[in-house]
Amino acid sequence: MTYQDPSYSPATDNFADLDTHDQGYQAGRTFRPNLDAVPAGSYDCEVLDARLDRIKGDPVCKIGLRFSAGIIIEHIYWLARQAEKNKLGADLVVLGFDAD
Repeated sequence: MTYQDPSYSPATDNFADLDTHDQGYQAGRTFRPNLDAVPAGSYDCEVLDARLDRIKGDPVCKIGLRFSAGIIIEHIYWLARQAEKNKLGADLVVLGFDAD
């Protein structure tokens, strides 16, 4: 079960506040993502789902991932800061999406 902020309504939220950082957007990471639950190794990875949500009022992108070893995780990108949006963009570029 995933926690959902009771103040969040997907029917009325257009995430327009994410536009406040558009001027400084540049796909890039400052460090590698931390996937402690996944043992070291090379894996194929499948994106199961992705959705915009809010946690305690902060915008997030939740992405479900399944690794070739059968491990399923949910990775959360916190999108309240420009650096976090850049990390999401960098990962999307690596996955082949036009995000740069």
